[in-house]
Amino acid sequence: MAYDRRPVLRGVDLDLPAGSLVGIVGPNGAGKSTLLQACVGLVPIAAGTVRVLGTSFDRVRASVAYLPQRERIDWDFPIRALDVAAMGACARHGRWFGWGGRGLREEARTALAAVGMADLADRPIGKLSGGQQQRVFVARALAQRARLFLMDEPFASVDAASGQAILAALKSLRDAGATVAVVHHDLAMVRDHFDLAVRVGEDALRIGPAADILSSAHVP
Repeated sequence: MAYDRRPVLRGVDLDLPAGSLVGIVGPNGAGKSTLLQACVGLVPIAAGTVRVLGTSFDRVRASVAYLPQRERIDWDFPIRALDVAAMGACARHGRWFGWGGRGLREEARTALAAVGMADLADRPIGKLSGGQQQRVFVARALAQRARLFLMDEPFASVDAASGQAILAALKSLRDAGATVAVVHHDLAMVRDHFDLAVRVGEDALRIGPAADILSSAHVP
């Protein structure tokens, strides 16, 4: 992967197993976000091939849920938490308009309930706290019922209650058979709660059981 012909990641060889919760860790600027963006076609690939769920991303777009970093989201956009969550259901059904249908609303409310946000479904997204906003966007991913979830720092700027709600939601996705890959800076949480860890840095990736990758021998 490269920006303006300057390589960001080299020698990438990564295969994530289904039904796993994967933490993507590494120093700032190592390419963690770039790795996720490359999977969904947001950055150019200088060489090699990216295959998502065994094929090109365009062919399985509805089966992949991507959550960008919060600074990439327009929090002032006039939309309710319920509408944001409903976007996930729209993506799964292939409908991008008229998400006010009763079926889609019910799916969205179920997803919001899973992250403890059912009572704030009608609140404008810009009126929520940082942790609540993150929970709503995780609910959007839940409503999509994807097979692969790519989340860029979903725990950023969240309170303890929101962090626990998000972690529980991610584990439920994993337990249902989905693959969940999360960029995260809390190495202790990844070590204690994630199945696998991918360490990005030094022009290569290392992947293995989270407890092994994040042992004192491997983490500076």
